[in-house]
Amino acid sequence: MATARGFTLIELLVAIAISSVLLGLAIPSYRSFQSGQALEQAAKTLETNLRFTQSQALGGVKNCGSGTLLGWFITQSASSYTINARCGTTLGTQRVVPLPQGVLLASNASGRSVLFRPITNDVVLIDLASCTPNCVTSPLPGSPGEAILTMSSAQAGRSYEIRIRTTGDI
Repeated sequence: MATARGFTLIELLVAIAISSVLLGLAIPSYRSFQSGQALEQAAKTLETNLRFTQSQALGGVKNCGSGTLLGWFITQSASSYTINARCGTTLGTQRVVPLPQGVLLASNASGRSVLFRPITNDVVLIDLASCTPNCVTSPLPGSPGEAILTMSSAQAGRSYEIRIRTTGDI
C-alpha cells in the first residue's frame, strides 16, 4: 500500500495565509523601528557636529581666509544644517549636512544661527543674514538663554532635544 507524502492544498493555503498575516503585522513595526534609528543617528551626528564646531572655534581654526576669526556657526533649516566659519564679512567653506528623509530640525531661536566664539567658549545666537562683524560681540535682543535644537520624526513618533547654553555647554 502506497502512502501519500506531502501537503494538501488546504494545508498550504492555511500556511500561506498565516504567513501573510504575520508579515503584514511585522512590516509597520519594522518601518517605525527604522525611522527611530534614523532619527537617533541624525541626533547623534548633530551633537558630534556641534562639538566639532565648538572645538574649531576654540582652536581658532580659520578656513575663511584673512581677517579676524569671529567664530564658527551652525545654521539650520528644516531638512539640513550648515557649518561655517566667519572672518569679518567673509564666510569659510560650507559643510552642509542633510537630514534623513522624514527627520525635521527645529529651533527655539528660529532664523538665528548658533555661533561659537573663539577663545571665550561662549555661544551667541545671531541673525546671519543681517549680521555685521560687531553682531558677534553680544546676543540679539530677545535671544533665549540657550538654543534648543529639536530633531523629530512623525513616522517614529519621537524627538530629541539638544540644548546649547550660552556658556558653551552642549
